[in-house]
Amino acid sequence: MSDTKILCFSVGELATNCYLIGDPNTHEAVIIDPGGTSAELMAACDQWNIQQILLTHGHADHIAGISAVRQQDTSILLAKADQQFYENPRQIMGTDLSLPPVDGELNEGDDIEVGALKLKVHATPGHSPGSVIFANSQIAFTGDTLFRGSVGRYDLPGGSEEALMASLDKILTVLSDETTLYPGHGPQSTLKEEKNTNPFLIMRQQFGSSSQR
Repeated sequence: MSDTKILCFSVGELATNCYLIGDPNTHEAVIIDPGGTSAELMAACDQWNIQQILLTHGHADHIAGISAVRQQDTSILLAKADQQFYENPRQIMGTDLSLPPVDGELNEGDDIEVGALKLKVHATPGHSPGSVIFANSQIAFTGDTLFRGSVGRYDLPGGSEEALMASLDKILTVLSDETTLYPGHGPQSTLKEEKNTNPFLIMRQQFGSSSQR
């Protein structure tokens, strides 16, 4: 990752992890999941040219700070299946938000570049129909799909236990054990640690393949 900066800010009522990923050589950056604001986040935004706001999904606790952190030329990107929640955030949290329109869609296999850092978009539905993660061989921003020791809820509108379990199987396939996981809430982890301690991933390793036959 060379000298790429990854900054994490805990924002909003549900302590959402908002990430700023920046290239100090160009001062260009992207923000993942601005679910609120804080003095620290806003101070950081003043030091970077925010190119894109990338959303792992469209729930209100991951989008509420968009208007505050968005700069003049910032693009907002979200998977199409979750734009329903972005446009009507009251569906999930009973929250009314005034947000700028989404500028583009995130699709499976899309490439995200921040200076020398390259990330790929992987669709991981289950917590929501349009959930995605952003990952390469070293790091993964997992949103509310995978947490340290747990996974995201699948009992909300548009959620699916079956889809989430399939997404966990996909994560086990596309990420390496050494991948550092940056979740949407809570502390970071590694895939190796989660494979050894997270009951959902332990279950998928033991029963996932046979249960799908």
